[in-house]
Amino acid sequence: MKDKNLSYTIDLTKVNGEGSFPCPKCGNIISPEDEKEESYTMVKTKVENDELAELILMCSKCGSKIRLTGFLSPPEETTASVMNYRRLQQKMGLKDQYENLYPLYKQLCKEVIFVLKDEIQKSQIKIHGITYRIKSFDSICDKIVRKGVSIDPFKQVHDIAGVRIICLYRSDLDVLGKLISKNFDIISSDIYRTRSETKFGYMADHYLVKLSKEYRGKRYDEIKNLKCEIQVRTILMDAWAAVSHHLDYKRETDVPSPLKKDFNAVSGLLYAADTHFELFRQGIEKSTAKLLKSVESDKFDLNQEINMDSLRAYLKWKLSHRERYSVSTYSDLVTDLKNLGYMKVSQLDDVLQASKTIAEAVEKEEMLRRFYSDTGFVRICLMLYDEDYYKKMKDAHQKRNKKLFRLIDIHRPKVKKKRNVSSHY
Repeated sequence: MKDKNLSYTIDLTKVNGEGSFPCPKCGNIISPEDEKEESYTMVKTKVENDELAELILMCSKCGSKIRLTGFLSPPEETTASVMNYRRLQQKMGLKDQYENLYPLYKQLCKEVIFVLKDEIQKSQIKIHGITYRIKSFDSICDKIVRKGVSIDPFKQVHDIAGVRIICLYRSDLDVLGKLISKNFDIISSDIYRTRSETKFGYMADHYLVKLSKEYRGKRYDEIKNLKCEIQVRTILMDAWAAVSHHLDYKRETDVPSPLKKDFNAVSGLLYAADTHFELFRQGIEKSTAKLLKSVESDKFDLNQEINMDSLRAYLKWKLSHRERYSVSTYSDLVTDLKNLGYMKVSQLDDVLQASKTIAEAVEKEEMLRRFYSDTGFVRICLMLYDEDYYKKMKDAHQKRNKKLFRLIDIHRPKVKKKRNVSSHY
């Protein structure tokens, strides 16, 4: 088997089994199952008439070169060894393509996310998150083998690049779909709401897209024809997908008959929960709109309970010129007010009526050129008006702001209280 150019030649039609054989020089086992090339390195391939003719390997242990032949043998003589090394060579060729394409697909995903984030922000849609992934090489190979693709395999696999948007409400799916259609060229789409009701599981919306023609120039030349799949799901759709993926049930026929009822029930429960989240959102929007209308018409109902919505509307009515901070600042203030025993907006209004002018004086002396936010100003009014709250805040913050508490100590006696409240502090 000696060769003048190479160390050894092995005819794979003479190798039994799946194709494993010892290196003729050192005995190192070389196997087509070693796809990481730990026992060998693929050095060269020889092709005749578009068919693999020879494969040259180098033993990782002793460095010997081994020429594998037998690839052009007649079909009746083709062994499992020949087939496995042929498949290995094809996979290695695909791996080279994958490594060349990977950075381009990564760039594509980043461009898609950049566009989506910008448009989502402009549209003021709140989302849970947006992520991307590049399909792994092994996953792509499995798909190519499963589909039997041989010509331009990477062009036949459409979900190599994937972007996922997780939104909060089902009504956002249509809004995000229009946003995607506006900013990308849609190759195809699969919208779960247009499918048969018997479709398996709680599905998501899928859009296969390319960058639109406006994205041209050197930056986009190498990615303008690549495809990206955009998935749009609610949080609960994503929960279903994550759990069902780990259960390994891809199709309804995969689920054992005794489990189908429970499986479908869970899907239905998630759908119902998404529906109720939507109804809850609509209820909040209607309530907020009603409150804002009462503010605009100067007919705010002071007898309503204090909650985050009524507090925000009240402060917009009473302290509209002041800066508004994050939602958490209102939530924290609602908690403090209720712990102090202020259950109705009218009680808070009494506080502001009694202490607003004095609080403005404290603000002028303490802040100089700056002003409190709306919730900050309410807290100053509360410290002037409410003994329990003042003691709580003084114990917690006096060391950090001695000037403020000195001013409050000076001005507190000037505040006339209308009524007492029952504090939980």
